[in-house]
Amino acid sequence: MHFRRDEKLRFQAQITPSNTASIDATTLPAPESTHLVSTRPLDFQLWHEHLCHHNTADIQKLVASETATGITLLSSTKRDPICEPCLAGKMHSAPFPSTGHWAAAPLDLIHSDISGPMSVSTPEVTAIGSPSLMTALASE
Repeated sequence: MHFRRDEKLRFQAQITPSNTASIDATTLPAPESTHLVSTRPLDFQLWHEHLCHHNTADIQKLVASETATGITLLSSTKRDPICEPCLAGKMHSAPFPSTGHWAAAPLDLIHSDISGPMSVSTPEVTAIGSPSLMTALASE
């Protein structure tokens, strides 16, 4: 199986006897080096996000008691009181109505979700020349 874009071969895949595809690919070296460096200040908002949006009081206790090593606050900036992920996590929605249809066999009913394009670029995405998408599939 050949995958082409703009008349150019992007990659190939072999179909195995078990009806799965094995991609014939190699990872290309990055054209430039990448460093994992952040210019973001070590403030309370950053630790709130890194600690899975934990509540303010417990993070303050963690810092004050020095229970965890490596947590330093180099900026006195306070946490943003309106944290969108926290608000979204506290929202409630009505349940989806029942369809009355149930899967009788594997892959009879498939749920799929797609996300993208991703904001983080990788050497593989740069080589292909298209944005990264992620999909999730679940069978009942």
